[in-house]
Amino acid sequence: NGGTALLVQDSSSSGAISDEMLLLSENGIPYDNITAADLATTNLSSYSLIVVAVHQSLPAGSMGLLEEFVREGGILELHDGDGSDLQDLHGGVRVQRQYSLLNHVLNRFHPLVRDVPDTFKGGNRWFASGTSDCFYSRVPEGTDAITVDDYGSMTLIEYPLGTGVVVASCQLLESSFEGGFDAGTILRNS
Repeated sequence: NGGTALLVQDSSSSGAISDEMLLLSENGIPYDNITAADLATTNLSSYSLIVVAVHQSLPAGSMGLLEEFVREGGILELHDGDGSDLQDLHGGVRVQRQYSLLNHVLNRFHPLVRDVPDTFKGGNRWFASGTSDCFYSRVPEGTDAITVDDYGSMTLIEYPLGTGVVVASCQLLESSFEGGFDAGTILRNS
């Protein structure tokens, strides 16, 4: 795989450059941007990282293409929060709707939670509306549960699949980043 990232995003919440685009650029990571509909016709093997941003409805068959990408050594980052259409993930991971005002760091040593307080909030630029809106269950052996919600359910996970890795978040990453909330730090660290 090359060093270029692929951002799958139909639109950003602000209608202009997305937070993911901004952060990839700030970190000097070259990237291509496609819509979810373009996944079936894109050569995924030329990428080392695929980021599926919030609010994406993936067409039928796309999850299979993404799973093949990961099994062959790729890194897949899924942002399931902010009202995204929930689809079960690769490796049998189930995604379920559940709102939580606060989230809690379990794995303080994971780089995604660098500079995130042990208990943290999310929200948008106007008010603290919540930190996560889903959780993961039926996770495979070897899953790193990085954060949990107020109910103890996993909201940020990383797990191996084939020779690759899936990172999935239920936090409201984009709106929290835009609003300056702690959960937005996870997006900056990703």
